[in-house]
Amino acid sequence: MILLSDRALLKISGIDVREFLQGLITNDINKLTAQNALYAALLSAQGKYLFDFILYEINGDIVLDVDAGRAEELIKKLKVYKLRSKVEITPMSDFKVFYDLEEGIPDPRSTRLGKRYLSDEAQVENGSMEDYETLRLQVGAPGARDLVAEDSYILQNNFEALNGVDFGKGCYVGQEIVARMKYKGGVRRSLYRIEGDKDLPAAGEKITAADKTIGEMRSSLGAIGLAQCEISEVAPGKKYFCGDVKIKLLPLAL
Repeated sequence: MILLSDRALLKISGIDVREFLQGLITNDINKLTAQNALYAALLSAQGKYLFDFILYEINGDIVLDVDAGRAEELIKKLKVYKLRSKVEITPMSDFKVFYDLEEGIPDPRSTRLGKRYLSDEAQVENGSMEDYETLRLQVGAPGARDLVAEDSYILQNNFEALNGVDFGKGCYVGQEIVARMKYKGGVRRSLYRIEGDKDLPAAGEKITAADKTIGEMRSSLGAIGLAQCEISEVAPGKKYFCGDVKIKLLPLAL
């Protein structure tokens, strides 16, 4: 197992928990069972990304697996929407999230990402966060450093391919914008995997082709990473650079 030290858990309980979340998140809460996790996002009213999380059903409660650095911020946002809903939102500070190949619930984003195991006990670890980050980048799943809150759209970050949005579930916050991008051709950028001929620059470095800026670097580890680029500029035979690093732009490997 690998301890995912950048993750935290929030428990949402109460008789209105499913109705409460169904009106907020990008995926259909009815798909969530004790055996099947769900990937989803919470958006702004303008349809821009705010938070993403993996949801689990545990003993009738719903547990959110979230970026630890923004867990308190997410609690505050959910409480804004709570109003008269009979739900309680509490951190599960004693529990940790682990990655494993055998134990736990399958990661809903990709079978290549293995399983998520939640525990309040120490586990025998056989890998590091660096090992998990390498896998995440090889697959092409965005992490906290790839998703810019209030400045990006989920369809530009491959949420459809990662099973993070349902177009038939009905209304949720920001739904109209997401549907418009989907059905009226508004998705002009996408996340791509990157392989460099040496270590990649930091996030924010421009991706160029023939001296034209076509995108921007996101997270990386050594010579592999993710970048968001203009879809129309990605084509076979083109030469791409990130700073002085020659790169390949590759699709997700789900």
